[in-house]
Order: sequence, then C-alpha cells, then structure tokens
Amino acid sequence: SIEKDKCCSPVLENLEQEFNVINESYNLVAKENDLIESNNGTKYFEVRTKFPEIELYEDESHPNENGAFLNACIFYQMLTDKKASDLIYNGEIEPKTAEKLKKIAE
Repeated sequence: SIEKDKCCSPVLENLEQEFNVINESYNLVAKENDLIESNNGTKYFEVRTKFPEIELYEDESHPNENGAFLNACIFYQMLTDKKASDLIYNGEIEPKTAEKLKKIAE
C-alpha cells in the first residue's frame, strides 16, 4: 500500500503556510519546465484575507470552482497580457464573486 505521507499534500495549519506551499508548488513546476513563475499563492492569500467569505477549496487542498476561476484568471493574464477584469465570462461563478476574483488576479 502507498504511505499517505509520501503521496498526499501536507495539512495546512495557517494562511502563511498555505500561501508558501502554493507558491512553492507553482514555482517548482515553473523551474522544472522553464516556465514563467506565477503568484497563485499570493493571490489565494489575498482572497482569503480580504474576502474570507469566498471559499476557494473543495477540501483541504484542492480548489473548488472559485479557486479554479481565480487560477484561470491569473494564467489568462500571464498568457495574454490582458486584464482578467475586462473579461465578460464568469463561468458558473456568482457575478460579484467573479468580479472580486478577477480584480485580485491583476
């Protein structure tokens, strides 16, 4: 059987640890694949501190629709050099929530 501590994400105990784990993960992928580093952890931290009512996770570590939407907005801006806040598309996200996430992605 697979040992849980060798295959699962760490239990996040506070916002600072969450922010660091997310940034470290994205930065490792960027470094290993010669990609631009993103600041997803910083943006998650910003949402969690400015808008704690917006849930970003479906469980302890995986993004829900809001978290996935925030990630998409961040990557949209990185890939296109366009502002996510100019997008009309909100997906299945409540419009006011989508607008907040788009602004934070900038």
